[in-house]
Amino acid sequence: MKTVVFLLLFVMPISILGQSFALDTIYLGDNFVKKNIVGEWKDQNSIIIFKKNGWYSVLFDNGDKEHGKWSIDKKVLTLKGESVPSFSAYNIIFFSLTRFEFQSVFIQEDRTIWVAHKKAKN
Repeated sequence: MKTVVFLLLFVMPISILGQSFALDTIYLGDNFVKKNIVGEWKDQNSIIIFKKNGWYSVLFDNGDKEHGKWSIDKKVLTLKGESVPSFSAYNIIFFSLTRFEFQSVFIQEDRTIWVAHKKAKN
């Protein structure tokens, strides 16, 4: 009985904490992200749609739109706008199946950490 109580009080919380920590630092590599970024994401000021063919589109909350090509290489998400000629590069800080965080590689210009949540498929 003492063994069961010990396991419940000490070992299980440690394993839960360990799993929680692992989820806070998840990335799993470029190929995983490329496969799972496809879909619709909502961040602080826009909806971003990543398509399997490498195209993306953004609808900003203020009504502006952008579309172009996306790519991922060495944890950097690159967006090359076509409708509004632009180039953006973001370090992927965190990526999971439902949430990802990213920040401009030009951190001296923009320190914002963007947090996007994946919209569930209907």
